[in-house]
Amino acid sequence: MFSQNWCYTDGDYNARNFPAEQGTIAVGSTTLEAYRVHPPRAAAKKFLASHHVVHYTFDTASDYALYGVEGDTVVKLATIPAATVVAGGSTPLPIDVSTLPGPLAFFVVPATQRISSLAQLGPGVEGARVATTKLGAIDVYRYDVPASPFDTRSAPGLTNEHRHLFPVKLATGLGVVWQDPASKTIAVTAIADPATSHLTTSVANPGNFTLAAATSDDAGTVFLVTIESTASPLKTRAVRLIKLDLASGAVTTKQPDASEAGLNIVSFSEGDHASLAYAGGRLGLMVGRTMHRSADGLNHQGGIAVVFDSTTLEVITNHGQTSGHSFENVLVVDRGGFVGIDLGDNYPRGVHLHRFTDTSSDSALVFTFKTHHGTTATAPDGRQHPAYPAISTSQTAFYQWSNDNATYTELGGVVADPSGYTVVFANEASAGRALDNARVGKSLNDPRNVGLVRVRPDFEKLPRFGAEIPDSLVLTQGAAETGGFYSFGGTWTKQRNTGVVWLTNYKTTAQNATRVKAIGVDGGILVVWEEWSADRYASTFGMIVDANGAVLTPATDLGPAVRLGRRDDVLVDGKTVYFVSGRGSTKQLELTALRRP
Repeated sequence: MFSQNWCYTDGDYNARNFPAEQGTIAVGSTTLEAYRVHPPRAAAKKFLASHHVVHYTFDTASDYALYGVEGDTVVKLATIPAATVVAGGSTPLPIDVSTLPGPLAFFVVPATQRISSLAQLGPGVEGARVATTKLGAIDVYRYDVPASPFDTRSAPGLTNEHRHLFPVKLATGLGVVWQDPASKTIAVTAIADPATSHLTTSVANPGNFTLAAATSDDAGTVFLVTIESTASPLKTRAVRLIKLDLASGAVTTKQPDASEAGLNIVSFSEGDHASLAYAGGRLGLMVGRTMHRSADGLNHQGGIAVVFDSTTLEVITNHGQTSGHSFENVLVVDRGGFVGIDLGDNYPRGVHLHRFTDTSSDSALVFTFKTHHGTTATAPDGRQHPAYPAISTSQTAFYQWSNDNATYTELGGVVADPSGYTVVFANEASAGRALDNARVGKSLNDPRNVGLVRVRPDFEKLPRFGAEIPDSLVLTQGAAETGGFYSFGGTWTKQRNTGVVWLTNYKTTAQNATRVKAIGVDGGILVVWEEWSADRYASTFGMIVDANGAVLTPATDLGPAVRLGRRDDVLVDGKTVYFVSGRGSTKQLELTALRRP
């Protein structure tokens, strides 16, 4: 593919050597010609500029459909319009082999020929039971929608991205709030019966704002937070809080103050996150964003916690900063208020637990992690710093200052009950050590494993402890680890972890836990994650543990039918757990139901 000024082929700016196999696939009683293509054997030596795509020869210029094989199911990947087909010549297919996450088996058929592993259940709805596991049966449903939702499977490996799909409970059943990333269309798809019925309602979005968060109340009223997508650099971004009654069609919109004196937002980017939850006539919001310029002349990023009145949509309390910087957040309901976690890189550095209501807020650091230190004696502010010999090697010299925005961690979730809070995450701990400052310098230094800590319910009663987490905070049993890092100014900051229970034991970066979810279910906590190499999806796994991390149902392979968004939430309804994903190329929402016994 042409890239800026050239088609690169020498291997510096393009991948090379793409294995391919020709074969057949049986669809019912029909046998079709099929192909399997693989990721490149040789990655670009410098960086990837020119991509390579599959080309295919069609006999006639007609409409065709491209299908792929995912595990034991067949999925439609795209439609090939007749206008793009070169009869008897070479027609490009939307398969970029330079960035394939893994081998892809595919075939093409006339667009009029229905091919599916799922049964047609109703207009624009198909579904089937695709697996039975120790954790329960897995049913998959796909719904045609009028625009293209975010394509969950297109997201790269262990990178960060904000929420895109929001499962909600409605008076008539389930719902999904979503946005087309290209057109900025926002919609709510109501699913009255997962087997047969769905209805999509558009939500007015003047100015093409970004959908940042969504939730619903006990009656099924939907609430959305949208943030202006484009604005003059470093100027206040407009924010809308929207209340939508699907039954009556009534819409209430409020535009809270986002100036420096209010929510303080000048940017909400792909790496920022927002969480919205409803409890007792209140809406809780946690949002990470870039703020107005501060006294030091910089625009800092950080998170805040805010409580709104769900009737008037007025701000009741802005509790101010949760963490700075704040790179992920999760928010749930607890005791009529809200409890959440966010991921800070410095103030503080770690997984930060928050509980807040109209009138109060409390926070505690529950897990902290390693830090990449400077590799030159001179810091960006011009100050000189001594060497850091304890972690330096013959290949890399480190110095006693840091400015590390990396967190080496992903949030999984927080599960609240009267006796405490169980916080789940994934981290690049090496042999259980999360504070080894020598194991830095790459995007993935050690395998990401799933861990948890359980925190006492009255954590606010403890004396302030900074980044040295005391045994008195944590209820779980795990080895204590001490360490620390030098701040940007060169000051030593002590760190301590304790009580961490590791649920997985990946030993090399060929296996990593990512897209972790932790959900309270009857009888325990369901922990679900995707297993990836550094850049390729392998499968999805789940286990059930008790509140202290004791394994009740061991890690179970759920297969590729269960795909997870990087930060998208999971919905529990009785004994069924619902996961939502998007298929942008075919304009479909996919609902995966894990039906627990």
